This record gives sequence, C-alpha cells and structure tokens, in this order.
Amino acid sequence: MSIRSADISVIVPHRNRLPQLQTALGSIGRQTCQPLEVIIIDDGSSPPHVPTLDKIKSCIPGIDAIKIVLIDAHRGANHARNRGLAVATHHLIAFLDSDDIWLPTKLERQILALGDSAGQGPVFCTTGRYRAYPDGTIICRQASRLKLSPETIRQSNFVGTLSSVLVDRASLETIGGFDETFDASQDWDLYIRLSDLHPTHVSIPEPLCVYVEHPGPRISSAHRAKVRSLIKIARIHVGAASLPWELCQNLADNLRKLRKPRSAHVYMSRAIMTRLAIPQHPCARGLFQRVVSPIWTVFHTLKFRTRRLQFLAQRRDPRIDRQARYDQKTIFDVMRATHRRS
Repeated sequence: MSIRSADISVIVPHRNRLPQLQTALGSIGRQTCQPLEVIIIDDGSSPPHVPTLDKIKSCIPGIDAIKIVLIDAHRGANHARNRGLAVATHHLIAFLDSDDIWLPTKLERQILALGDSAGQGPVFCTTGRYRAYPDGTIICRQASRLKLSPETIRQSNFVGTLSSVLVDRASLETIGGFDETFDASQDWDLYIRLSDLHPTHVSIPEPLCVYVEHPGPRISSAHRAKVRSLIKIARIHVGAASLPWELCQNLADNLRKLRKPRSAHVYMSRAIMTRLAIPQHPCARGLFQRVVSPIWTVFHTLKFRTRRLQFLAQRRDPRIDRQARYDQKTIFDVMRATHRRS
C-alpha cells in the first residue's frame, strides 16, 4: 500500500543557510508521500536568504501550497517555528531543520505507521536518524524504542531532533507551541509538554532522517546556552532533588567544553551515582568528583568514538549493513541534485 499525499504541513525555519535550505527542500521533493503544504520561515537572514519561488518549485515540484514567512529581525528558531505554526492549515505538522535531510519514505512510513490513529486525538510519531558530515557521509545511526510518556521523556531526550517528528497541530496549539525563552533544548521542553497530553506514540526505529553536522552556527554548539536551558528544564519539569543521570551527564559535557572542569566533575559524579543507584552521601560525592568522574569522562569519550568507528566499518561492508549503504547513496543523490539546480 502506498500513499501519494497526506494532510501534512511541513515547517522549515532557516537563517543564512541558503545552500542547506535547498538541499532540505530537495529531500521534501523526493518524498514518496507528498505533504500538502510547505512553510519556509526566514529568521532575519542578512540579506534575506530565501530562494525565488521558481527555484523553490524546482525543489518541490509536486507541492502547490508554498508559504514564505519573512521575519525582519533574528528572533530565534522557536519564534520562527511558532510563526510557521500560526499559518499552517493541515492536520499534521512535520518539522525539518534547514540543515537536515529526509530520506524518501520518511513521511509515507510515518503515515502508514500511525494508521487510523492519525485522525483520532493526540498523535506523535518519531523515527531513527543518521548523523552525517556536511558532505553527506554517514557518521553513525541513532534510534530509540522507548515510548513517550511523562516519566520516560523527563529522564532523557530520547526523541532527539525535531526533523524526525510528526505531530498533530491541535496538540501543538493546546500546549502553546514552542517556549521562546529557551535558547537551546527547546525540542526536549516541547516533548515533555506534549507527553502530558498522553498522545498515541508510534516509534519507527529505522533511520529516516539525517542530522547534518557542520562547522556553521547551530544551537547545540552554543554550550553556554545549552547549560542554561538544561538547568531551566531541571527547574521547570524535573526538580533539583531528582535530576536524571542523562541530564547531569549533558550538563557535565557542556561544562567541560566551556573549560569548567570542577563544575563538570560535580555533575558527572552525580550522573554516575544516579545511574548506579548509589546514595548521594557527601563523602561518596567527594570521592566520585576527585577520582571516578575524570576516569569515567575519558571512558565515555573513548566509548563514543569506538561506536563511530564500528559503524564506519559496518558501512564499508555490504554484508553487514546494506541499508546504510543504500541510504548513503540516496543522501549523495539529494545533495548532487541540489548542486545541479544551483
């Protein structure tokens, strides 16, 4: 069973990323199930970086409803997405960051997975994702089989990038859209508030979107803003007395990148003790901060790099991971098509 189109509005915020925007739009144009509406929001680019309507239509030729929203001054991604929501007209909302890419069956797989529940009450559908370099080379694959609930999402942002999400517009309007006071981690805040509506959550573990890492400015690379936002999530949604281990670990990672090792070890030791269910006794905390936390930090870094190397080895061997090789070719095709149009 295939679906040619679906009742979906796609919201694409961007700022000063014209080449990446055209690649993102090209991945929408390749969808086997076409959305009925695409909304592009230029968040105060200097000068406005919006391609002409003819160039946009060459990227997404099968979509007639194209809306362009120009914001005079930079207000942030949260404000841009809220402006997109304000003009969206269809039942389901999909988000695509201007520097990310969808694989061709992404929307179709989500619509088929939701089935009849797509039109009945709050729905929330997510997919796995690839991380890739700017040239499209896949770095690693990420996925989670956890179900969205007020308890699970407060422990960890297992959903990840908004580019994997399909959600009903009514739920977004009920919670008031994105909180524009967040400088980072706005996706996690949104997921937590959506979880309180108890939506039907369908998770597709296969990677159907691509999170592209690049040297340009990206919200998650602003470590100071990340620390502020994580502390705000802890204060609003969790409570300082019961910080989940992954939030503590994220705080430690960002503090370390800000060259604040003492504070980083405080949070890393708390993360380790919480994960291992060790009582937070002052003497134990001191030992973990001085001895265990530095060792764990090195181990955590090496473990992450080893996983990347293992994935790269699998990607080169067609007997181990043929799907990743096929997806890699698709990503390159999308990027080459964009360069030809440019």
